[in-house]
Amino acid sequence: MVITEPEEPIILDGTVTRRATIAGSHGASSLRVEIPDAIAGDPSDHSHLVGLGIWPAILARSDLHVEATVETGHLNRVQRLLHVYRSWVPALPIPQVTAAGERSPAADTKGPGTAAYFSRGVDSMYEAALATQARPPLTHLVFLDGIEPRHSPSVAAAEVGQATAAAELLGLPLSVVRTDAHALTGHARDWADIHGCVLAALATALGGEIGEVVIPSTDSYATLVPYGSHPLLDPLLSTTSLTVRHGDIGAGRATKVAAIAAQRPDLLPFLKVCYEEDRVDNCGRCGKCIITMAALMGCDALGEATGFPDAIPLDELRAMRPAPLQSRQHWIDVVRLLDDTGRAPEVRDAILHALRRAARPDAKGWRRILREKRAGIRPSLHPSWKDPARGIDWTHHTDTVRVMDEGWSERLGHPLPKPPEDLRPR
Repeated sequence: MVITEPEEPIILDGTVTRRATIAGSHGASSLRVEIPDAIAGDPSDHSHLVGLGIWPAILARSDLHVEATVETGHLNRVQRLLHVYRSWVPALPIPQVTAAGERSPAADTKGPGTAAYFSRGVDSMYEAALATQARPPLTHLVFLDGIEPRHSPSVAAAEVGQATAAAELLGLPLSVVRTDAHALTGHARDWADIHGCVLAALATALGGEIGEVVIPSTDSYATLVPYGSHPLLDPLLSTTSLTVRHGDIGAGRATKVAAIAAQRPDLLPFLKVCYEEDRVDNCGRCGKCIITMAALMGCDALGEATGFPDAIPLDELRAMRPAPLQSRQHWIDVVRLLDDTGRAPEVRDAILHALRRAARPDAKGWRRILREKRAGIRPSLHPSWKDPARGIDWTHHTDTVRVMDEGWSERLGHPLPKPPEDLRPR
């Protein structure tokens, strides 16, 4: 697969537009990134194209060549990132990544500001308002318009308006970066695998007033798992002029909701976690909505979060089967919050019912168990992990549980990953 940035950026009305073409991808054949002039990076550095091309190349099972100049040393850091992927999932097809040339960055090109991505979700709201990790204070927020493919133009415009209003409450300027990068991978794989590379790569196209971009963390110390955005991965796409930082991991999802409710209740009306439907508020029925609503109920704050319905559909909650380990741990944290406060016992019981369902076979699982018994194979008692892997986290945990449940399996027989190039003896 080859990515080319064929022309100079277009500068118009205070916006820098960078375009690229992609040959050999299963997704889009072109790429557009529109950046406000004040935070646009060096147009002669094309390092961001490497990160944007990694997952299209993985999905196409092809190598990646960037027909442009990238920063000296950037390809080595990308090889480190790919080594992390291979260590998590040995079967993942890892591309060879090359570029037309390398360039040494100009001295003193790093901007003074620190920005964080801001989507109005729990993680980004917490990062912008309350995160206490050792980093410089935020000077900017960045909203990525176009990264969510379900949004119609009217909803996308309303999202920008809501994010701007929330940023004003936080006392921070909001810059809007527009892109169609989501289309590069089509819908071939779980976006959870891909989003970290996309967000970090887009960050390296920025610069000017900012020298650091924070990607808010989905995880905490307790739930850190193989995932698309990860403290091991995000910084590896940094450049000399732009540092990519993974956000604060000191608090889990339920703790973040409780902290926002207690310390910044003025932000609750702006919370937006739902991407199941084309809407500017929250559907109240999907897993992300319900887990956030349950945490808000634990804080007696659901009524203040006006972007959510007033009640949780308990029947739909009880029917859920949270699958990835990360997701189950998020739900358990909400149960602990409800236990601590003594609120919404019916919601607590419904969550526990869903978790118990997730630990038992469904109808498809029982049929598989019967087939394995007839074939003389010891059946697995962990059916939820045996479903077709839909992402890095699922695959990694599937393999881990297979070792625990079955011992060594021929299905895990992939070659030992080689060390990164810069660790091999010359």
